[in-house]
Amino acid sequence: MSNCDRSYYANALTDQKTVVVDPTGVVVVHSDRMQLGKNISELKDFGGLRSVIVDTRAGESSYAHLFQSGSSNREEWLVVYSGFKPSQSPQQDDAWTVLATIPLQKAMAPLNIVRKVLYVLNAFLIAALVVLAIISARKIE
Repeated sequence: MSNCDRSYYANALTDQKTVVVDPTGVVVVHSDRMQLGKNISELKDFGGLRSVIVDTRAGESSYAHLFQSGSSNREEWLVVYSGFKPSQSPQQDDAWTVLATIPLQKAMAPLNIVRKVLYVLNAFLIAALVVLAIISARKIE
């Protein structure tokens, strides 16, 4: 892995947040210590997370594309989530929720690099086709 790759992933990880919510909705792990012990419904961005919590309670794991509320630029976030039930749990609805969030722009940055490379390759291919067409046209005359 190059130094450029390492620095990109180090920067992406500083923006990444992990949240763990217990079955009662209490936040037990959060990067912002002020959020620990609060009910997830008290978090400022809970509106978008409501469906995520419902999905994890149903045992689903997936991802969601959410917008940060209250932000003037409406920052987009990618949220990957999973629910798990401890094997020792006597109750059916004792699902814990694990959320990992990262700004969508950071998550998609490697794909943007690939897109730029593909644009350059397409430009070269078009130029090569034009040159071949000119050469073929001269041979026909």
